[in-house]
Amino acid sequence: MKFLRVDAVGSQVYQNHFLNGYDLYSGGQFKDTIYFCNGAHYNSIEGAADSHVFYFTENGDSLTTQIYNLAFNDRIHDLHLKADSTFIAYGFYTDTIPAERKPFIANIDTNGNTLWFQTHSRLNHDAEIKNMQPTSDGGYVFSGTEEETPSGHTDLFLTKVDSIGNLVWKQYYHELLSQRGGHVEVLADGNFAMFGTGYHPLASERAILKINGSTGALIWRRKHGINNLDEGYIVGKELPNGNFICAGTSVRTYNNMLIDDVNLSMLDSAGNLLWSRDYNYHGLGTNEYVKDLIVTSDGGFAMTGFILNAPGGTGNDVFVLKTDTNGLITSLNSGFQEVTPDMKVYPNPTKDFVNVPYVEGLERIEVYDVGGKLLSTSTPLRMTTTIDMPYENGIYILKLTMQNGEVFSKKVVKER
Repeated sequence: MKFLRVDAVGSQVYQNHFLNGYDLYSGGQFKDTIYFCNGAHYNSIEGAADSHVFYFTENGDSLTTQIYNLAFNDRIHDLHLKADSTFIAYGFYTDTIPAERKPFIANIDTNGNTLWFQTHSRLNHDAEIKNMQPTSDGGYVFSGTEEETPSGHTDLFLTKVDSIGNLVWKQYYHELLSQRGGHVEVLADGNFAMFGTGYHPLASERAILKINGSTGALIWRRKHGINNLDEGYIVGKELPNGNFICAGTSVRTYNNMLIDDVNLSMLDSAGNLLWSRDYNYHGLGTNEYVKDLIVTSDGGFAMTGFILNAPGGTGNDVFVLKTDTNGLITSLNSGFQEVTPDMKVYPNPTKDFVNVPYVEGLERIEVYDVGGKLLSTSTPLRMTTTIDMPYENGIYILKLTMQNGEVFSKKVVKER
């Protein structure tokens, strides 16, 4: 396990390594200057994973480790600290007959004891919890994905339990093809929001669902992003004004490769897109994946995640990316840059059309030939705008004009 502490401007304070071979999934503050983290490690006697909780000081000094054998091949993915200093743990284990993942929720103490353990999953339906939140009635709501049929596609699910894990209700949010994600947040009005991917005939889009807190019924579902590239929200938060800030993945084409960028989107209280920004690290060909998002005390946002095959290395690098309330990068020397609209135009080369994803402030899209003749003008939609290219083979200029007067130009190659 590796611990990294950074200061308010993202500079490293220290990093420590503990318990080689132990996986780290999440953590938090236990009390005063004591912190905890949780994960799983291999049990050679059982031949599968056991869960653990590791305690350390704010200076990164180790204190103690508690081992939990909750079920066969169990993994605690996150913990909620209760007022009585016990934890509500959630994660998944492997049922042996048949061999499939089963989500669990449990109450554990700091001495390695399991106070209660519950699972709510159908037989022959592989499932996994994504996250859990306490509810105002003393119970819990947890979300995730579950196979609709054995070896079939997955649906998002949401499960409401009481204070000792007994089932209150469980609902599925079905679409025609597989969905992923499923981060749940409890809203100020008592309802729930869930963030993940939504079905599209060609791929997946970033999706938010609002769900009735009493029954689990779907109130509405909104989708955003490029409608033939595989994108999704990883995490979302409700803001004090009722808007949502969501972090996830955006996809673009670069040198004929699909590149995953970090996406940050602001939605209104009805789930409509207000603005969306994408970020890439260093040279535009690296892949970045956000894992978590917080709202900072200055009203801005901080995201954490990892960079795949960053320049100068062959493995992954972790990152902390700080923005202001409008999504503009404020991290010092972060190596990140905002992806400009002209970087997102696809496909290029093209046979008959190009797509321009929605970008906040984009006012006009024009197509010119290489001689400077205006061929078409389009008003962008609040979604991906498709521009027809019914022209002869050759090079054309796509001109993107923003409301603030900024202009981006993209060379587009037309070929048959």
